Amino acid sequence: MYYKWAHKKQIVDTPNERSSHTHQPVRGMGFVFPILFVLVSIYTWSGTEYIFADSPFFPMYKAIGLLWIGASVLLIGITGYLDDRLDLRSYIRLPLYTLSAVIGLAPILINWSYGALWMVILLVVIIGVINSYNFMDGINGITGFYSIVLLGSIYYLFDMTQLGLYINDFLRIIVFCIAYLLAFGIFNFRKKALAFLGDAGSVSLGLFVCIILVWAGILHQRFDVIVLLLVYGVDSVGTIVMRIIKRENIFKAHRSHLYQDLVHIKGLSHLKVALLYALVQLIINIQYFYYYAQKNIVLYIYLGGLISIYLICKKSLGTLQLTATNS
Repeated sequence: MYYKWAHKKQIVDTPNERSSHTHQPVRGMGFVFPILFVLVSIYTWSGTEYIFADSPFFPMYKAIGLLWIGASVLLIGITGYLDDRLDLRSYIRLPLYTLSAVIGLAPILINWSYGALWMVILLVVIIGVINSYNFMDGINGITGFYSIVLLGSIYYLFDMTQLGLYINDFLRIIVFCIAYLLAFGIFNFRKKALAFLGDAGSVSLGLFVCIILVWAGILHQRFDVIVLLLVYGVDSVGTIVMRIIKRENIFKAHRSHLYQDLVHIKGLSHLKVALLYALVQLIINIQYFYYYAQKNIVLYIYLGGLISIYLICKKSLGTLQLTATNS
């Protein structure tokens, strides 16, 4: 329905110097995600019975269920859609992203006991991940394939908690998200995509991933769950650091990510690069679960290894240039 409506209204993505496509696919199909997410959240929450757990987080979660998360995903989805249509300024987007994150994590933040500094750091990291999800959504299939691997891994991580009723809502909503991505793949997992997620889809997916990763970290009492996001993180942060060193405007559109180098310099197809990113993350995730008992150490090992691979690839492609530019 959205595809036909967007075609009629000419909501299409016009290629520019940053684009990796040359045609005009439908833009903003990701806005379907937060709408369906809210409906599924209400349906799931309304049909679930809870038992209190010995945790300060579950009483709050019992009272409101997935409604906090649904509201946050809808708010950031609307923000992303307006950004797609109106190109919102960063001083408008970022506060709305932050508000969305606070709403989504309300049951955790209300009972937060780790200090104000760690709360600020958590929110900054979440905003960074949301923006990374947006920046990385630049070629066909990459966000879809990567998110399916990531959400499948988080599903397994939640299932490991053996908390039964307490995490059933999360498991159901993760299944819904994977189903949505598979349906979206009909339009996007192609050599010539028919539709893109747009900011509405990428930022709402990014926020949801952040929220359930924080819940997973709280339940497992470990911060190395972020290793499940390592591939996107290294490419995003590495690109930002190199652009800062070169004195480039990091808010200006660019094609400096490694995945873009692989497409435009190496000549690999969009889907090959997208599958490569998903496969690398899948291998890391499998190893993470295999060495799960080595709490938090695995994160540093894989972080160092992935940074090394990133730098080697950038150097071999001739894009590891750290001299200042006039951008």
